[in-house]
Amino acid sequence: MKNPLNKRWLRDLKSDIGKYLVIFILLALTIGFVSGFLVADNSMIIAYNDSFAKYNIEDDIIGDNNDIVENCLNCLPITQRN
Repeated sequence: MKNPLNKRWLRDLKSDIGKYLVIFILLALTIGFVSGFLVADNSMIIAYNDSFAKYNIEDDIIGDNNDIVENCLNCLPITQRN
């Protein structure tokens, strides 16, 4: 005796093809976006770090200005030095 479900699953697939197609498309897009983010992660970090040197961007680090202060003190007259 043949199984009646063999005819039924094909009929259900044909009648609900839109629902299954939308689920497949959403699943494929989600997998594509997530894998794209995971692949681009390292290259974006490298590009970010290289941009400071390439585009001469300041990184808010204040250097030591002792040389400037000493040069200014040497330029002052002796009477004004502390």
